[in-house]
Amino acid sequence: MVKPGITKDRVLSGQQSSVPCSFARRLGAIVYDAILLFCVIFIAWQPMPLIPDSIPDGLVLVFKWCYLLTLAFLYFGWSWNKGGQTIGMKAWKIKVCPEETSIYPSLLGPQPGISWPQAVKRFLLAILSWAFFGIGFLIGLLRSDKLAFHDITSRTHLQHMRKT
Repeated sequence: MVKPGITKDRVLSGQQSSVPCSFARRLGAIVYDAILLFCVIFIAWQPMPLIPDSIPDGLVLVFKWCYLLTLAFLYFGWSWNKGGQTIGMKAWKIKVCPEETSIYPSLLGPQPGISWPQAVKRFLLAILSWAFFGIGFLIGLLRSDKLAFHDITSRTHLQHMRKT
């Protein structure tokens, strides 16, 4: 028998239920991950002074930007692909899932992360969202499903994983 106030989804899922992620929770995870990413880049940047002076400045600048973007993508892409969560997302109990996964838990247990092509698309479009003063993120405030621009176009969504 199901107790009053307990939904069918909570009974089927066992210990966790999930709902779309709020803007405040998403922002908290972004700040957390930004601090962690800064630390990773700080350590990984140590070999940069070893670049020879004979290389043209323009080429060095392009190399440094590519290096930064690669480090950032490896942090986010690996986390999203392997478990659906970065460290900041784990702290805020958020998980990124493919669109074809329901926003409600299934009988199949934990849901996988997103594919590498989805991770690349999500990463590049999130940068684009930031480049236009965060408008891509603010779109989520206007939508009932709380999806940001890069969620919509990469066919992913964020879930807030709550214990019941």
